Amino acid sequence: MDALTPDLYFFSSTSEWAESLIDIGHGWAFSLHSIRHVAYGPRDAFDAVPQWTQDLHLVHTIAGAGWLNIGSVRVEARPGVVVVPPPFVRCRWEKLAGVGWEMVNLHVGITSPAGVPLHERDLLPIAFPLPDGGPRELTDLYHRWNADSELLRLEAAAEAVALAVRHVRSAGQVDAAVRRNDPEMIRARRIVEAHADRFITASALAAKAGLGPREFDRRFRACWGVTPKSYWQSCRFGLAQSRLISTSAHVGRIAEELGFTDVYYFSRWFRSRAGLSPSEFRRRSRAM
Repeated sequence: MDALTPDLYFFSSTSEWAESLIDIGHGWAFSLHSIRHVAYGPRDAFDAVPQWTQDLHLVHTIAGAGWLNIGSVRVEARPGVVVVPPPFVRCRWEKLAGVGWEMVNLHVGITSPAGVPLHERDLLPIAFPLPDGGPRELTDLYHRWNADSELLRLEAAAEAVALAVRHVRSAGQVDAAVRRNDPEMIRARRIVEAHADRFITASALAAKAGLGPREFDRRFRACWGVTPKSYWQSCRFGLAQSRLISTSAHVGRIAEELGFTDVYYFSRWFRSRAGLSPSEFRRRSRAM
C-alpha cells in the first residue's frame, strides 16, 4: 500500500463528462465521475434503484438510514459506515419507511499499476466504518463540485479522491486484487476495454491480441474467469451506465457512441441487463 501516497500531481476536468482524473504515481490512478448529495424526508417517496455496475460507488450516509439489498442479504447504510455496492452483482437500494435519509455518493474508478480497474475486484468490503470517524463537510464538498468556479470544482475533486485514497488505504484489499501475472492477458484485457465503445467481433479482438480465437478465449477465461466477449459486454454495460449517470447526452447519442446503430435495440439491450430503460435508469440513479 506504500504506492498510495497523498502526492497528487495531476488532475483535469471537463464540463460534459464531469470527470477528474488524479494520477497518484507508481501507476495508480483514481477517476472521479461525480459527487451527489441526496436528501429524503421521512414521508418522501423513494424509487428503488437497481444497480449492476463496474464502477465504484462510495455511499456515505450523513443522517437517517437506508438499506442495500443484495439477493437475500441486507446491508444497512447509516452514519459512520461507508457502503460499497459489489460489482457485477444485481443490487437494490431501499429507504426505510417513515425515516429520513441523507447521503453523499462518490462515483469513482481506480486503476492499479497493472492497468486493471480495481473496482471490479474485491477491493473494498461492502460496508466498513469510516477510518477517521467520519468525513467532514461532505455537503460542502458536493456544493463545491457543482459550483460555477472551475477552481472550486478541481479543489473538490482533489479532496474527494483523497477521501477515496484514505478508504482504500484503510479498508482496501489491494494485494488480493492484483494477483494476475500474465503480461499477455493483462495486455489483452486492456485491448478489450479499449473497444468497449464500439462493436467488435470476438475474432477481431483475438487478432488485435495477436492470438488465435480459441487460444485467446481459453487463456483469457483461465486468467479472468470470463470469456473475452462476456467481459467486453460487461465493459460496454458499465460504460453505458457511467455515461447515463455522469453526462446529459441524449440516449440516442450514447447509443451511437457505443456503436449501436439502432437506439431501440440499445434500449432493449440495456433493459435486459439493468431491468430498466436507459432513461428510467438515469432518472432513478440521479435521484440516488
